[in-house]
Amino acid sequence: MGNFIALSSVIGKPANQVTESMARYAVSVSGGFEPDSVADEESDNHTIVIQAFGNTTVRYPSGYLEWDESSAFISKDLNTSVFSFHIHDGDLWMYTLYHNGEVVDQFNPIPDYWDDSLSPEELDSWKGNASIIEKYLPNVKADSISNYLVRWNDEDEEKAYPGDEYGKEEWQLHDFMEKLNLPYTLPDNSYVGVTFHTLWTSQLKKSQPRTKNEKTAKAAKQWWKFWSIIPISILLFSCFSFNAYSQDSTAIRRIDAMVKLINNADLNALKDSVKTDYLANEMSFRTYLTALVKNKELKKYINDIHSKRKENGVTLEMHAISAFYFNENKLIKVEEKVTADGKELLMDWYFENDKSVHYTSKSERSEERAEMLLKLAQGFLDKVKL
Repeated sequence: MGNFIALSSVIGKPANQVTESMARYAVSVSGGFEPDSVADEESDNHTIVIQAFGNTTVRYPSGYLEWDESSAFISKDLNTSVFSFHIHDGDLWMYTLYHNGEVVDQFNPIPDYWDDSLSPEELDSWKGNASIIEKYLPNVKADSISNYLVRWNDEDEEKAYPGDEYGKEEWQLHDFMEKLNLPYTLPDNSYVGVTFHTLWTSQLKKSQPRTKNEKTAKAAKQWWKFWSIIPISILLFSCFSFNAYSQDSTAIRRIDAMVKLINNADLNALKDSVKTDYLANEMSFRTYLTALVKNKELKKYINDIHSKRKENGVTLEMHAISAFYFNENKLIKVEEKVTADGKELLMDWYFENDKSVHYTSKSERSEERAEMLLKLAQGFLDKVKL
């Protein structure tokens, strides 16, 4: 049996509003929606809420069949657009897009999967429309996603766009959601900005809760997943070795020279701080933000993160600093320093023309992180109002 996954991705709404709306839906169908203290993946009611990029995704329990109904409810309740995503038996991914509770678009790459007698009109109704998505999602261009919205055939396994990780398979949904800046869960169940909940309805019965010790025993083995809650997510020390890749040394020297000029320049500083507590997971973050500008141009952006978490009654602390350097509104370098458990990790990332050209970490996920840093940098450029 293949993967069965159901998600609601809510556009432009924070996690707290989405969880409140989800709770209202659950009550309306004789159920409930409650926070859980740890990731209890063995529970039939285990639900994940993920917030990032200004959007929120709900990943439903495997036995939950009401993903369209709850997506439509949240859309109307919050007066926003909501994608109802589904992966079916590892064979395909599909979506229905709601706005204010009404269907405005839908896509299935194999529309006759369940019924090969569909009329041409019914088949066309599932072809998806990138222009409609562009209308309802800010900062999304139709030509950046239109290649995903095609019929599949057995012979064609080509990826939709260069740089995609997946071709015409169920996990292409990951590439599609990434283009839309929707938070997602990866095929290995890695989480990005996550809280855990218990969901039940008249259709999905509430299972017998396990004890806290039973749940914690499993969750403790997966603690690395929680670190990505941090706005600048830090990969753990065990993910890295420190052999520098031998890329263009001329570009590196040129970038370092620009960074030196930035650090020695007289720049105007804009500062802010954010405090975030995840009481259920006994975690807290204090983030100090500094934007350095010159002549209304962002030159350097610093995230200084102090975090605490409790594990088996012991408080563990981490300090992470990420400095983003810009030249002519393009990212040129990121310097990262992480201190935790008496260890120090230093990482440098170099960029030219919106592409990674060098980094000092070597791991299977380094390229993935370089791409994430580019996206974060673009977000800083968009959000810093100069």
